[in-house]
Amino acid sequence: MEFTLRHLTFILAIIISGTVSGDIQPIPVTVQEGNQVILEIKEKAPFYDFFWLKNNEDTVVLYDSINVEIYPAYKNRVDFNEQTLSITIRNMQKTDSGLYTAKASEKTQKIIGSYNVTVERARSHGSTAEIASVTWLTFLFLLSVIYLPTL
Repeated sequence: MEFTLRHLTFILAIIISGTVSGDIQPIPVTVQEGNQVILEIKEKAPFYDFFWLKNNEDTVVLYDSINVEIYPAYKNRVDFNEQTLSITIRNMQKTDSGLYTAKASEKTQKIIGSYNVTVERARSHGSTAEIASVTWLTFLFLLSVIYLPTL
């Protein structure tokens, strides 16, 4: 990826983002590992640059009304909708847990979407020990049904 003046401006805007405004509280979202999550903005705002950040440091998507840039760590797992400004993150992993923030940058930055995403392990349908225990109990029951009536 080529480092451009646009990237430098964007990074500086994040660093000196004391002018960020917005009263949007993060919405808690829980998703299981391997599933997808859709994050949407909560209000429209004019912008020169629009971006989704993870934990206010890692850029997920940068959009300037013409170009969409999905950053390398998310390249094959994120879809960006230019009409709704939403992102879909597929194949969620525990490391994807964190605060996702949508910001519109014009003269000031405005938070227009915020999600506190928690990725949980996929639930199993029972451990090997539980399955073995049920199998053993079923065997003993069948054995008792067959041999006890004959005693």
